[in-house]
Amino acid sequence: MLMVNRPSPFTMEAMSNPSPTQACGGVVAIGLVDNDPYALAYLRAAVERLDARFRMVFAVQSGAAAIQRCLYAPHPPHVLVTDMSLTDMGGIDVCARIRQSGSRIGIVGITALDPAPFRERFADAGAQAIVAKEHIPTRLRPAILRAAQGLATVGEADGDASRFTDVTASLERMAAHADKVTAARLSDKELDIIRMYARHMTTADIAEALHISSSTVHVHVHRAMTKLHATSRQEAIRLCGIR
Repeated sequence: MLMVNRPSPFTMEAMSNPSPTQACGGVVAIGLVDNDPYALAYLRAAVERLDARFRMVFAVQSGAAAIQRCLYAPHPPHVLVTDMSLTDMGGIDVCARIRQSGSRIGIVGITALDPAPFRERFADAGAQAIVAKEHIPTRLRPAILRAAQGLATVGEADGDASRFTDVTASLERMAAHADKVTAARLSDKELDIIRMYARHMTTADIAEALHISSSTVHVHVHRAMTKLHATSRQEAIRLCGIR
């Protein structure tokens, strides 16, 4: 039997910090990440024009660089604006890694694509909003202002029928999930199968690789999901901390 590693700890200090706008006199420090250098330059100027209170503290081209600046820089942003499709990782992964650290940074996604396919997983990762790039002039400013206060944008614009939650609620939900993972004891086979699904292998591929039937694969993954109290394979993958 194997104890699944618990995600990064959620400290009470991180969950009780005052809102960024209270701490900085109304100025909203913003971090921006987009892998396209031309889009990055345009977005940087466009975001700063949206509100006189907006101050760009960094604009980077990789998710890894954004995570580094958000978690380890002396002066992290109050809000991270991330493109959903980066070269090194997706915006969902960027959000999840920042939120799993216990950070209270507000996170807003932007995309040139239809936001709908991203919305549910982005919300589950702890984000506060997603905005289509075509709607940046009208919808990004209020989303950033709400995210700077730790608040979600729900039921409007690109967030129709979304599940976005406030930062505090996101952290509390993730802490509860972390407790479930700590209590769950997955067998080696169950964890192997979860990892294979995370690598986008099909059930048939997994069955062939492990020399078992597809129905046996389903039995193992169902047991793992039950132990983790997960409602889907994707949730089980996230709870196991597999990226």
